[in-house]
Amino acid sequence: MTVEDQVYEVYDVLEKLDSKYTLKNKDIAFECIQKAISLKNKELEFDARHEYLSQLVFMNFHDEAIALYPWFLNYKKNNYIDFYRYHSLVWSFKWVVGRIGSYGKISRKQIDTLFEQFEQEVLEFGAGKKIISYFKLTLHTYMGNLEEAEVHYKAYKRSRAVSSIDDCYACQINNVIDFSLQKRDYKKVIRDSKDLVYKKYSCDSVPKTTYPKICMAYMMLGNSLKAEEFYQLSVKDLRMTQPQIPNVGYLMYYLAKNKMYVQAKKLLDKQLKYSFETNADLYKLRFCIGCYFLFKNAAADGIEFFKLNVDESFGLEATKKGYQVIELRDWYKVQVEAYIKLLDTRNENRFYQEYFDYLAEAL
Repeated sequence: MTVEDQVYEVYDVLEKLDSKYTLKNKDIAFECIQKAISLKNKELEFDARHEYLSQLVFMNFHDEAIALYPWFLNYKKNNYIDFYRYHSLVWSFKWVVGRIGSYGKISRKQIDTLFEQFEQEVLEFGAGKKIISYFKLTLHTYMGNLEEAEVHYKAYKRSRAVSSIDDCYACQINNVIDFSLQKRDYKKVIRDSKDLVYKKYSCDSVPKTTYPKICMAYMMLGNSLKAEEFYQLSVKDLRMTQPQIPNVGYLMYYLAKNKMYVQAKKLLDKQLKYSFETNADLYKLRFCIGCYFLFKNAAADGIEFFKLNVDESFGLEATKKGYQVIELRDWYKVQVEAYIKLLDTRNENRFYQEYFDYLAEAL
């Protein structure tokens, strides 16, 4: 087989992977990168790496995606880049800046530097400032800087500009809802999500990833029937065979508050392993808070043991009856405290400590 034939063969594989996100396809995309490197074809390597990047993002391996992204900026610096790949580069930069606030080990200085670079790329591409306001809103929401987030929220809402690198409208609504959720404005969460619930706007991931947020909003408003409805939609529509830690945290709050231990075990059996695999500190915090309150309530109800499907990497030892609930409660409390300290220290505020205290009264 000629080199040209081998290149076409890799492109055929990449085409079959497009928009089909699975753990197997993630591994296949990585193999395509290695093949492209061996063929010394830089454009093929770019396309293979971009497919791998998309697999990482949509499978919620954002930490790996953040680590991979600088390769693309270096490629643009040292190689000719056509418009298609330039568009892909700027588009995928959104995946990075949209998640960097979730990693407490990434310093404020690093975040500021990366975001300045994002602004530069967006403006050079000609996309305008609306998308910059949108991602500044996302970043400051994750970092608990709600006053700053409010400024960017208003700028985003004022702008009528559109560009080819905007998120789809469904995703924009879904992400902006996070701001209202952090502000504890649960009525606004429900109001603003109506177009998603009734699928006026939708995409491959929305409203699936919106349902857990609506579940929490109804729960905090005391509407148990609607909360249950959106809990059921969440577990039905989310791909629970794939990492869903950013979304499952909200569901764990619901299960903890309502002491739904059987349902919690079913969910943990599917998702607990992914909570150990992600390095996203905010995702871990959200998940661990849910687990802490679940086991705190279970201990208060006199439940002594809880069986979990985890491997030897878990920090506790199980008996034949399962893990001791009191030990699970205490272990998750330690995790919660560690992640709160990490994030609040980096963010230079007390947002997550105050948020945990607020949830303690509700759950």
